[in-house]
Amino acid sequence: MTNWVEKEGYSTKYLASNDEIDCKNSEIQLVRLKKGKYSHYHKKKTEIFYFIKGYGKAIIDGKEIFLKSGTFIIVKPNVRHTFINESENILEAINIKTNNDPKDTYAD
Repeated sequence: MTNWVEKEGYSTKYLASNDEIDCKNSEIQLVRLKKGKYSHYHKKKTEIFYFIKGYGKAIIDGKEIFLKSGTFIIVKPNVRHTFINESENILEAINIKTNNDPKDTYAD
């Protein structure tokens, strides 16, 4: 099983690659957002998030959304998205990416 990969402000753990789900340039992973704020956008990638643990908020293209277990959001290409976790507790989501390209992440 894949280990957690630490990134700036969050960590990821792969659940399924494009080969495993037979869907080119797609993947499924768990995302754990630590306390803080993380903001970026993608030019090609669509991301689907299903939150399973914790509380926080997201700002998706200027609209604020309260995040809790059961919250589902879709982030389309060229849409700025910010995740904010004000708690010491982890905010965790299942993340499905389509048109995935590791170089397709741009800071605000």
